[in-house]
Amino acid sequence: MDPTNLPQSDSPNLHLVVATPEENLAQQHANSTEWRGALSLEAYLRREEHLVQQQLTKDGGLTAWMLAYQPSDGSKRQILCGCESIRKKALRARNGKVEDVVAHGVASVFCPPKFRGKGYAGRMMSEVGKKLKDWQAGEEQGGSAFSVLYSDIGKEFYAARGWQPFPSSHISFPATESRSGSLPQVQKLQSEDLARLCEDDEKLLRHRLATMSGDRAAVALIPDVATLQWHHAREDFVSTETHGGRPAFMDGGRGALVEIKPGVRAWCVWTRVWTNPQEDAPNTLHILRLAVEDESYSDFSPASEKGAQRFAGSDVAKAIAALLSEAQIQAEASGMQEVQIWNPTSATLAAARLIDSGAAVEEREKESITSLQWYGPGSWKDVDWFSRVSYPSQTWVLFCNKLPLSNTHAWTMDPKLGRRRCRQSKLRLALILHVARKSGAGQILFVVLIRQGVAGQCGA
Repeated sequence: MDPTNLPQSDSPNLHLVVATPEENLAQQHANSTEWRGALSLEAYLRREEHLVQQQLTKDGGLTAWMLAYQPSDGSKRQILCGCESIRKKALRARNGKVEDVVAHGVASVFCPPKFRGKGYAGRMMSEVGKKLKDWQAGEEQGGSAFSVLYSDIGKEFYAARGWQPFPSSHISFPATESRSGSLPQVQKLQSEDLARLCEDDEKLLRHRLATMSGDRAAVALIPDVATLQWHHAREDFVSTETHGGRPAFMDGGRGALVEIKPGVRAWCVWTRVWTNPQEDAPNTLHILRLAVEDESYSDFSPASEKGAQRFAGSDVAKAIAALLSEAQIQAEASGMQEVQIWNPTSATLAAARLIDSGAAVEEREKESITSLQWYGPGSWKDVDWFSRVSYPSQTWVLFCNKLPLSNTHAWTMDPKLGRRRCRQSKLRLALILHVARKSGAGQILFVVLIRQGVAGQCGA
């Protein structure tokens, strides 16, 4: 198609369609330059085929959407841009009653350079938001309850299209070789441990939603094993491709568990994300899920100084600190520069300060903004979204438009990285310079949704 003869974004000849396999493959070829990271094109295409066969995404779990131009003369339709959605199991609670519902995560938004700046992505996202209300939900469930995304372009663009911003924060820690302080011993978690722990985690979540919900709706994505396995399939594929076989550091496990007291445990599950080696951005070990069986951890409110003081020195804080310390060690062993956990509670902040006295919560105002579109009765303002943890690589989207390509990873910069090691000090300087080159060439607008994209990773 001649780029100078494109339809307007409000043209009646533009339609939201489900991509054919051929169209989806063409889209993957088009986005590979910006998304394949450390992988070759051939390996990137194999990875995408591998991931769509996982339990979470196979058999229609993932839908590839495209905005297509269908000329009035009936000639072959032209794909202008695309994205993906992943069907998710979720919970909705009100007045103590907890229901199983369907939700969706949006990800992998991409517009080829020749079609950018025309408003096509905005048109597509508006239509996707409406379409997901009834997509794959089943009549007996009354449609989908909500959809989520993580915006890397601030709050306004997606709010105008129905996805309202929620508070977004994280804590970062540098990777390290040694355990911090006299913390409890941890048990490494392997893949075979996760299904049972996910079941226990879901029971905890259901109980806490029931006890916390009132007149306001409370919602949460279920932290099921299918979601964790998707991330680990991605991690395994990339680590094997980039290390010439399964690297020894993968024996470090999928997470860690600690006993707080007899019959009461805390555990976390993580994934490693390798960024593009040509980008000045840290490889990061992301905490996918943190679960604590102690009732004192039932408050999902954002971390506060007052709350952190209440947990300071507690058994719960020590247990979480032990888990985070193990994550730091595994990050170091696998060449990661940092560990990151999203939307921390006060207990997590207290734990962080046991391993780094200067640990602080970073509030995000522009990048990785947790956003929700509510399809239920009433207003989104009357909805509480709990457990907004990071599901890296499955919740992000690449939304190409105006932001310089060199800034796509700037959000991961941690001002504390330079404290402990020369390598991290150099990384910090590189990241600062990276942000300073804000006016550099390259046009790309990066937005986080659900394709794990764990938000903001256009690398492998």
